[in-house]
Order: sequence, then structure tokens, then C-alpha cells
Amino acid sequence: MRGEERLFDKRVLGTALLVSFVVICFMAVGTRPSHAQGTTVSIVPASATVGVGKEVVINLTVTNIAAPGVFSYQVTIAYDNTVLTATQAGIPADQFLKPSNPANIFVVDPGTINQTLGIVTFGATLLGAEAGKTGSGTLATVHFQGAAEGNSTIQIKDLILVDPNTESIPSSSYTVENGTISVQAAPVTPGDVNGDGNINIQDMVAAATSFRSVKGDARYNPAADQNKDGVIDIRDFVLIAIAWNNSLKG
Repeated sequence: MRGEERLFDKRVLGTALLVSFVVICFMAVGTRPSHAQGTTVSIVPASATVGVGKEVVINLTVTNIAAPGVFSYQVTIAYDNTVLTATQAGIPADQFLKPSNPANIFVVDPGTINQTLGIVTFGATLLGAEAGKTGSGTLATVHFQGAAEGNSTIQIKDLILVDPNTESIPSSSYTVENGTISVQAAPVTPGDVNGDGNINIQDMVAAATSFRSVKGDARYNPAADQNKDGVIDIRDFVLIAIAWNNSLKG
């Protein structure tokens, strides 16, 4: 009988230990940081239109970041390098990760442009006892210039957000919203390559800087592409010459 009692006691003890272990594990999981739903990482503005040779500025923003906040991040912004040229990139002074102590931040990548790949990269981390940042704000800014007619997605890639506990914020807890930039060529006035309203030797010179270039080249000038065939060759100069002669007759 006593043997059966001892066996019963061992079973009770084992069950109690198992329950205690489960409770401890549950409490440990419950104390892990929770990241709010409804957080977005976005390109702002979501869509924009710009002319060839004109500039547009986009911001990478975060919205509704909850405690414990963001302590570090890295990100790549990708674009179509045949439609856009990235001319400038940086982390603004009044940025989302701005520390309470100006010394408590290290900018790992201030905005590196790789036009060949069509990407811009950023990275930064807070330092020391600086608290993670919550709320909304701007992480980075990129200036683009319209290079050729077309549409380009401004895509957020390889995003890593880290909280003050060195935990990566799971991608399931935020939404990524990419953007779009449309580039439109200005209407071509026959012969008027430099857009000054006069058709003269200056238009020939302006077109000459793009001679033998094709759409997508850095030297390509859509105003010099008088016949809109994507290639600037002698046929475009003929059209400029005809318009020039006609203007002199008028």
C-alpha cells in the first residue's frame, strides 16, 4: 500500500513540476516585446509625376511604431535606372531616429547611391542607453531626376528594423508601401531643342551634345530627339534645320 502511495506522490510531483515549467515558459514568452499592428514603412509621396530633366524628392517614412521602438535599421531603396537618376540621398537632421543626446547615434550608411544597380542604401543605429524611437517620422530622403519617359516603382527592399532588445522587429508586424514615379517628356517644339523659343545655332549645339546617343543613355536629350525614335542622329538635325529655315522665312 505504501508503495502505491509513493508512486502516486511521484506522479503528483511530476505533474506539478510540468505545470510549473509551462507557466514559467508562458510568462517568459509573455514578457517579450510586442510590436503593434498597423505600423507602416512607406514611400512618400506614394505616387509622383516629373518631367525629363526635372527633380522629385521622396521620403522613406515610418508610422505608428510602438514600444519598445526602433533602435537600428538598414534598408535598400530600388528604382528603374533607365527612367530615373538618383542625384542625392541622405538622412535628414530631424529624422525619426534622432537621439535625445546628439552623440548617441552612429550612421552606418548615410545614403549610398549605386546608379548602375538602381539602388540607394541606408543604415543607422542608436548608441548606449538611448531609448528606442516610437511614433512616426522620416528615416531617409532621396532626390531623383527624370531620365527618360516611363514609370518606375520605388521599392523598399532588404529592410531590417531592430528594437532596443536586439530583437528584429518581425515583418509580419508592419506593412511596406512602395511608391511610383512617372516620368513624362516635355512636348517637343520642332527645332527648339533648348526651349528658349528661338530656333538658331544654339539648338544645333544643344542637340550635338546628345549626338549618337539612345534613349536610356546619360547623354540622351528627348528634346533633341525630334522624330521621337529613341535615337539622336543626323535625321534629327535635318528636322532642326528645316524648322530653323522656316523660322527665318517668317
